Parts: sequence; C-alpha cells; structure tokens
Amino acid sequence: MGQTVPKIKAIASHDYEKAMGHIVQMAEDLEDIAETAWRDAFRARVRDAQGDRKDKDMAKLLGISPERYRKYVSGGAARKTVIPPRYLTKFCLITNIELEWLLDGPEEQEAKKPRKSPEIRAKATKSR
Repeated sequence: MGQTVPKIKAIASHDYEKAMGHIVQMAEDLEDIAETAWRDAFRARVRDAQGDRKDKDMAKLLGISPERYRKYVSGGAARKTVIPPRYLTKFCLITNIELEWLLDGPEEQEAKKPRKSPEIRAKATKSR
C-alpha cells in the first residue's frame, strides 16, 4: 500500500467521537518515479541483450561474481542497483549491442538495435 499519512481537518476536537479525516497515499516525487522506470527498462534491456547466456557466464565474462551480476540485473533489494558504468563497455562488446541502445532504449535508438558482429564478440572474449 505504501506510506500513508492522516489527512485531518485543521480544527479537530479531541473529544469528538468519530475519526476525522482519512488516510491518503503520500505523493511520490516525479523524478524518483522516472528514475525507477528508467532503471527497470535498463535492466530489461540488459536481460534482452544477455540473450540465452546464463548469469554465471555473463559474470565470468565481465570478471565479477555471479551474485554481484544477479544483483545488477535484478536491482537488489531496493531495485536501485544497475550495472556500473565501468562494466558497460565490456558488456556491450560481449553482447554485440550499441551502448546508446542499452542506455536509451529502442524508442530513442530504433536504428541502433543489437547488431550481430563476430569481430566484436571475438574482441570481448580475448580481453578476459
């Protein structure tokens, strides 16, 4: 249900028998909502780019633990965690996608969908 606060009239008598006011949902900051939506969409693009590869395989290619990779793609407990920028270039090389597509999504980068390039995949596997 989320956080709630009582919405009570300014002048309330303590001896009034019925409860005055009602419980209302707290307004969330629009910027937080937009940021959360971007993170969720980013993680969906990461999963899409990952394809059939298992989490442990992606973690090994990136040089991180499988637990940490799973935290990056699931968002962690607060859903605020994403792949750090230092891993994005290598992730894009491994998965053969454009960084702009990963960051902006297909709506912004329709022309830059994941590309299939064996040369880039070979580079990524050599750099491990």
